[in-house]
Amino acid sequence: MKLYYAPHTRATRARWMLEELGVPYCLVRVRVAPPMFGIRVPTLVDGDVALTGSGAICAYLADKFLDKELAPRPDAPERGPYLQWLYYGAAALDPPVLDASFAADRQDTTALAKAKSAFSQRAAVLDAALDGRKYLVGDDFTAADIVVGSIVKGAITLGLVPERSKFGAYVARLTEREAYRTAGAD
Repeated sequence: MKLYYAPHTRATRARWMLEELGVPYCLVRVRVAPPMFGIRVPTLVDGDVALTGSGAICAYLADKFLDKELAPRPDAPERGPYLQWLYYGAAALDPPVLDASFAADRQDTTALAKAKSAFSQRAAVLDAALDGRKYLVGDDFTAADIVVGSIVKGAITLGLVPERSKFGAYVARLTEREAYRTAGAD
């Protein structure tokens, strides 16, 4: 497997997933600067399969290596909540974080306030879900935690997270993982 990767991008999620799985892979570093001429980061190439998008890559790898238990089995009752969080992170939580990042780069305080409000509203669902839980799917760390946790970590960095101790404690549990530290080492 090859992962086309650039540090400090969503590619770190895919690299974190590969590190959690402990499977061999080749890291192909890509410079992320315009013009990129069709290069999408991250991209995972696994034989005849080529995938882009960190969430899709995490879902693919979790299912490919079900024995590593980073996704519930398809017939498990936890599969539904797992999929819900995997896609909620990418579809609902990530866009306002990306908007905030662009707004911060442009020093656009109006756009930043709008992104913070959007994230806060969407994060309320996550806050409630983490009540009494170690991870999103009970006490089991999954690929959904990689996707959602990395988004929440980005939101904390950008100052989007309201004062909710569950988010800080959740991210602390994730960032203590050896695979997380290895994936973000550069």
